Amino acid sequence: MPILSTKFFLPPLAASAIRRDRLVNALLADWRNGREIMILQGPAGYGKTTTLIQFAHQVMGEGATLIWASLNADDNRADQFCESLYTACESLKGISLPSRSQLESIGPMQSVDEILSALLAANEQVICICLDDLHVLSNEGALKVLDRLIQSAGGRITLCLGSRECLPVNRGRLKTYNKLFELGVNDLRFDLDESKVLLGKLSTLSLSEPEIQQLYSKTDGWPALLVLALLEADKKLDPTAWVMKFSGRQEDIANFLTEEVFEDIPDGIVECLLKISVVDRFSAPLCQSLTGVEQLPEKLASYSSINLLMQRLDEQGRWLKIHPILRDFLRQKMEARYSVEQQRELYHCASLWCEENGLTYMAVKFALDAGEQDRAVIMFREYGIGLAVENHFPSFLRLIGRLPADVLIENPELLFEQAWPLMVMYETYRCNQVLDELQSLYSKSRPMPDGVQAELTAVK
Repeated sequence: MPILSTKFFLPPLAASAIRRDRLVNALLADWRNGREIMILQGPAGYGKTTTLIQFAHQVMGEGATLIWASLNADDNRADQFCESLYTACESLKGISLPSRSQLESIGPMQSVDEILSALLAANEQVICICLDDLHVLSNEGALKVLDRLIQSAGGRITLCLGSRECLPVNRGRLKTYNKLFELGVNDLRFDLDESKVLLGKLSTLSLSEPEIQQLYSKTDGWPALLVLALLEADKKLDPTAWVMKFSGRQEDIANFLTEEVFEDIPDGIVECLLKISVVDRFSAPLCQSLTGVEQLPEKLASYSSINLLMQRLDEQGRWLKIHPILRDFLRQKMEARYSVEQQRELYHCASLWCEENGLTYMAVKFALDAGEQDRAVIMFREYGIGLAVENHFPSFLRLIGRLPADVLIENPELLFEQAWPLMVMYETYRCNQVLDELQSLYSKSRPMPDGVQAELTAVK
């Protein structure tokens, strides 16, 4: 099968690319210390290839022999994978490779051994083999070739591998012998300084520091989403306002997620994701309550494009959240697919589960999302200021502020639940406004009970 020759040439350093010095320096430090296997893994658009290219140019500058190959779907066979490795090596000066017919006669595993032996014999320099886009490998034979390469690394040979998906390697064994260094999503995402550099390179926008931080928070440092946001914003009459509204609901972002994240996800799993999009964070029991599927987080983790976008929120991994842009995208799909009644049922289910499990703040929030104001009022009365202590005062104030005026008229004592946090926060003016509103509501509806009057006087 003819092979595209550009697969085996290291791309030049692009002037427009953001320098990933933070990551390249980490890779270089481990490479200089003799680390044998280095893996960069993350979803599309996280800058794996850019980082790998910058690292490869650096090691070449330090005198290493570099072998480069960008794999594609044709390499998803043991013989073709070996052929690509062979082609990547044959242009190396001074190398004496076995003939292709000889390798065909001994099979893929021994072919790997022969190719690496020829590499080592060709010169005495350290050798860095960079293989990008390894997520295309799923065939058992091709994965065995990869495993043979990993087992053979060491000495003067280092493997640097890029993949969108979690590679099926024996991490425990490699880490036990201190052979493995990994960069994942948390490492590959832009930090705030890198995001500012990108903003300066790609956009004429003049964003304030809080606006930059908000955009960074929304994208969670996902480079491709930052690029899409900035390029799209430059087309708008009011780009700053557009950036502030930026979410996974925008068409270009939705198309990107559909093509790059959900292309190979089964419909049943997508359906589960739509249902859990009503919550900002989730656990296996909460997921089961919403979807009826046991151990859903484990099932989601088996799909690398989803797993790499889930973040653990505790050491045990009991609670997780999905990338905020991805959640926005899923929530939009959920709202388009499900009726208002079905959406309210999901929020109701989430609220009941949270109340039963002592997560009262979330229980109230989801009750309001479900349109169950009476039930929310009951919980406000039952748990009172404890809800504010459980979460934090500003969030609590936003939550109680969602109650409509007619509910407050029927339950004016709930205004006390706003007054106490405002007093603790030294928001004296707002606190007095709430207390005045409380007096006004009672004067229009019924006499103020003595207990309420006493508490009002105490707060003032």
